[in-house]
Amino acid sequence: MRARTRAAFERAGVTARIDPDDWEAWRGNSVTEQLFKGFAFRAAEAKAAWLDASWNGGRTDATLLASLRARAEAFEQLMIMSKETLEDMNEPDSST
Repeated sequence: MRARTRAAFERAGVTARIDPDDWEAWRGNSVTEQLFKGFAFRAAEAKAAWLDASWNGGRTDATLLASLRARAEAFEQLMIMSKETLEDMNEPDSST
C-alpha cells in the first residue's frame, strides 16, 4: 500500500521538501512568531497545572498527570520542530 501511495505522490508531482528560504521566511513571520509564543505559553501552562495537581494538590491521578505531561511535551516538540522533521512527517510512508 505504501509503495502505491508513494508512486501516486510522485506521479502527481507532490513533494514533501521545503525550500530552505521558504522555511526561514515562515519562521521569521510575525504570525508564526505568535504561534510559537502560544506553544510556549501552553507548554508552561500544562507544566504549571501538573505541578499544581501533583505537588501542591497532592493528587495522584495518573491519567491527569500523564495528560498534562504529554500536552507540555507536544507543545515543546512543536516549538523545536525542524524543516527536516516536518518534511519526514509529510512523506507518504512516514507512519512506519
